[in-house]
Amino acid sequence: MHRIGISQVHHIKASSSIEDWFLADPDGIRDFLKISKSQNISKYKGLKGLQNLFVMSGRRYAKGIKCQGLVAYLNLRKILGIYCNQVQTLCQELRICCSKDGNCP
Repeated sequence: MHRIGISQVHHIKASSSIEDWFLADPDGIRDFLKISKSQNISKYKGLKGLQNLFVMSGRRYAKGIKCQGLVAYLNLRKILGIYCNQVQTLCQELRICCSKDGNCP
């Protein structure tokens, strides 16, 4: 790896799907899909849950296909705070703090 300019490798193991990460910001999902704020989306989990929410709004979600505009609606600080333990190594390398309380090593 050194021959191609890579000095170190960090293994980051996520135990949640990217769809679970998206669903960690229910307000952002509701706003993007134009779903009523009164709609409880906490029961929706993972890929199937996100697909069902898209169907409710007359849209389609397919894993691996770019979903135009979704990320712009999401509160990434909130999501990183929730999943900080899974991305802490990456955040340290990027010199950003992902914890909710702002206390990072």
